[in-house]
This record gives sequence, C-alpha cells and structure tokens, in this order.
Amino acid sequence: MNRKIILAIFLVIQVLALIMFLIKLQYEYAYEILIIIAGALSLIWYEKRSSLSIPDYILILSLIAFSGHTIGGELLNLYATSLVYDKILHVFGSYSFAMLAYVLLGMDKLPLGRKIKFIIIMTIGVYLGTIYELWEFGLDRFLDPPLPLQSGLIDTNLDLLADLAGSTLAALHLSRR
Repeated sequence: MNRKIILAIFLVIQVLALIMFLIKLQYEYAYEILIIIAGALSLIWYEKRSSLSIPDYILILSLIAFSGHTIGGELLNLYATSLVYDKILHVFGSYSFAMLAYVLLGMDKLPLGRKIKFIIIMTIGVYLGTIYELWEFGLDRFLDPPLPLQSGLIDTNLDLLADLAGSTLAALHLSRR
C-alpha cells in the first residue's frame, strides 16, 4: 500500500479527533494528538533518511494503536466506560510497538536464531510497556488529573500482563519469519 495514502488516512483521523477535542475544550488531549502526529511524521521521515524499511503492516498496526488510544480511549471515553478496552489496547499496542521497535532498531537485519529473536522482541515489548506505565504513574503523580490514568496497583499489574501478552504474540509472529 502507498505510504502517502496510509499517512493521509491516519492524519485525517487524527485531525478530526483534534477538532473534536478543541470543540469540547479538552486541550490536554489536543496537545497529545499533536505530539502523536509529530511522532508519526518523524517516524516516516526517519525511515526515508535511513536504510530501514518498516513493513506496511507494522506501520499500519502501529498507527491503528495510536488511533485506538486517541479515538477509542479518549474521544469515545472507552478507558473510563469499558472494563476491557484498556487491556485490549495494551495487548494490541505492545504487539504493534514491539514489532515496530524491533525493525527501527535494525534487529530484523541481523542473522539471529529464532530463540534469540523471540527473547529480544518480547523484551522490547515488555520494556516499552513498563516505560508507558511509569509515564502514566508520573503524570498521575505530578499532574494530579481529575480522572487518574491508573486506578491502582491491580490496574498497573493487569496492564503489564497485557503488555506481556502482546509482546509474546509479537515475538511468536516475528521469530517464525
């Protein structure tokens, strides 16, 4: 699929969400979308400037994970109204971002055995999930939002288990190739 079409669809979705957040006067989410858009554009720019080649399906899955966060989680408020949405998105996001990071690190170009690939990919995904949980903790601790990102230790542990599941799926997927 053409990268320009993939990026255009993603940008249209994110800009529409941005407009909705601005209409609802939810500026913190609007800022977040701007950061996500900048990150996605930086990713595409970096790929063009380097010798890396992100497979289309990994790029699409990663952009869907970002959109699932902004549209489903925040705009549609599924983080607050669904008991499972956050966990599903953690599994999906860890799956997508573990594969993306593996490719961005150039690990897919190295002659690695299946077991080593599996361990590396799973470690990357769990690491990214842990960093995300620490980010949520920091935001809750220092910004004291009206609706905390983490409702407690059980939420954090379930998120980390979901990250482990998604990372394991990514490791199974890519280590078989």
